[in-house]
Amino acid sequence: MAFGAVILIAFLGTISSLNNWRTGPYWLIFLVAVQDPLRKMIPGAPSSVLLASAPIMLAMLVGLLGKRNWFGEIKRLYPIASNRLNLFLLACIPATFISLTYSSNSWLLTVFGIYAYGVFFVSIAFGFHFARSSQDIRKLISFYCLISAVMLSGTFLEYFKLKPDWITLGTKALDMEWIRYSGNYVVELVAGFYRSPDVMGWHAAATSMLSFFLATTSKPPRRFLWLIICALAIVALFFCGRRKMFYMLPVAAIILFLIYLRVRNTSQIASLIPIVIIPMLIMVYTSNILGDNSTYVSYYRDNFADTTDQLQRHGFQSLIATVQQSGFFGSGLGSASPGTHNLNVVRPRTWQESGPSRVMVELGVPGFLALIFLMLTLLRSAWSEVQTLLRQRSYLGVYGAGLLAFLLANIGSLIVSGQILADAFITFFLGFSLGLILSFAKHRQALVSRLPYRSPILKPANVPVPKQ
Repeated sequence: MAFGAVILIAFLGTISSLNNWRTGPYWLIFLVAVQDPLRKMIPGAPSSVLLASAPIMLAMLVGLLGKRNWFGEIKRLYPIASNRLNLFLLACIPATFISLTYSSNSWLLTVFGIYAYGVFFVSIAFGFHFARSSQDIRKLISFYCLISAVMLSGTFLEYFKLKPDWITLGTKALDMEWIRYSGNYVVELVAGFYRSPDVMGWHAAATSMLSFFLATTSKPPRRFLWLIICALAIVALFFCGRRKMFYMLPVAAIILFLIYLRVRNTSQIASLIPIVIIPMLIMVYTSNILGDNSTYVSYYRDNFADTTDQLQRHGFQSLIATVQQSGFFGSGLGSASPGTHNLNVVRPRTWQESGPSRVMVELGVPGFLALIFLMLTLLRSAWSEVQTLLRQRSYLGVYGAGLLAFLLANIGSLIVSGQILADAFITFFLGFSLGLILSFAKHRQALVSRLPYRSPILKPANVPVPKQ
């Protein structure tokens, strides 16, 4: 019955997305929320359940390709990024041929690699064309935060052992037990309804950041609703035991401060301070409730130096070691993509964990450099767009700043570990967020003029819209 439920949701989502591709993200959010607990109810907990989102994405792609001149708009607004995308595709050709040479069925490795990278870049196009009004953005983010808040309740059910007999809680159904050794204590990682603490931690971090940004553009009493959800997500994040997820919050806060500081409008920063203080107090209060003897508090507090060491080790040092072992052109597309361990394919063994080293071992030096240049161009364009909106004192700039801080915090986490990209939805959501920011340039004047209310934080000003 559980397997049938997953198939039914995927089928309904696919049909709906074929009819209107903009409903696809809503179906993906719902499917990803329920697929893990449903998977645990299926005998053997097959990993194939995680592919249920692929038909919905494919249906969305069919709908997007039916849009006239869908890529032309992106190319017109971002010609440099378009040219660097072509360069990246050319740089991937050697890696593609290498991955085809390992065995007769190594084409599966190639297809999986194309899918892994393709999801991210296609999702940028989805995000670019998704918003027809500012309310489209708000509704989707609100839907995600509400659904995620419900699913994060499983974290508390597992931690406080309120439902110990539920097979949907924890990772026992997957024959896994997540623990971390640190000094003289052991940290038991909590997954809740999700399939792993990594995935739960990512959704908790994403929910806390996005619900906070919703709070900054809401009026009471809705502002209190989003702050409550933000608080619950932060507390759940404590129990995931994944430092790279937990540290995304302070990184996002620093980036957000730098974004507003760059605009040189101190009134905007001052108006955000009362709301920023609330999540900080929640973190302090939670750590006080757990106490100094809590293994979770000690784990995050005592291992900060280890995190910086990992950042250095998985950064430049791992890139040099990868080139020395795998050569100039790498080991081939898909050879280190998260999830390929489920394929019965002959391939070279890889040890790379961080996002940069995984890209280097798969695409080699040409593909790695081409991807870096492409991402720097896209992120620079996104930063410029957010700065323009904030200078116009558009409340939409708050969305852009929030999404950009969320995106850059995730990139910082991926430098340490890229394993979370095994989840296709997370890859999709990151690319989709980048696409949303880039889309503000397309209809900036129309989006800015459609204010649902006068924001108490950023009020629109009569500033001319610069030409693209």
